[in-house]
Amino acid sequence: MIDFTLLASYHGRCRDILAPYLDESEMAWLNKATEPIGVRFLFLVDKDPLKK
Repeated sequence: MIDFTLLASYHGRCRDILAPYLDESEMAWLNKATEPIGVRFLFLVDKDPLKK
């Protein structure tokens, strides 16, 4: 199972490290790519047919 708290922490650290090197459009992409995983995603993972 994925530790979502650890993943969110990792994403935050990546944003902090990379921000000084990115322009506005790159930062917008990074923010979107690393935004917190929502409840809808968690629901879909819970319904995974491959999960035993």
